[in-house]
Amino acid sequence: MVTTTRGKYIVTTGATLVEVVITVGILVTVMIPLLGLLSAAVETSGKAASITTSARIASRLLGEVQQADWTKLEDWKNKDVYLDDQGMECIGAKGQENAVYTARVRLGPTTGVQMTTTPTVPANSWQRQAVVMVASRPGNSGKTSLDAAEAAIDAGRAVPREVRISRTLLVNLEKAP
Repeated sequence: MVTTTRGKYIVTTGATLVEVVITVGILVTVMIPLLGLLSAAVETSGKAASITTSARIASRLLGEVQQADWTKLEDWKNKDVYLDDQGMECIGAKGQENAVYTARVRLGPTTGVQMTTTPTVPANSWQRQAVVMVASRPGNSGKTSLDAAEAAIDAGRAVPREVRISRTLLVNLEKAP
């Protein structure tokens, strides 16, 4: 710090090296934890966006399956759908290459749903279980994740982390011929 006298006034300009070092030390001490929090916030925000998009994809696919003609439900069985980062279907020759998410609809047996644990009560053939699996991976990597999720569901194990599962019960409300 430089001190000069001009008439009756003392003029002080600049800062000493010690003051600058202390100021920088305080800033670094405060900024490093904040940067760590920032990276954690960005990661959490990305996961939340992925979960939200996966839920929107599953909801849309379940809605389409529920609105489908009951006799044409088999068209949905194990059909892979490729979607972009907004959850819109990627159509065309490069659809699989441009995809960010891969989704698959898995349907329960055509015999219906067993509503009781009593084996003598027949399954309700007007109901059918539907499972939508959404992998936050594109193309062949997504197909591999969905295959692993199906195997885990069949074996009663936990599904891979990158796969979100949504289940619903389909009910045939069409009039009988």
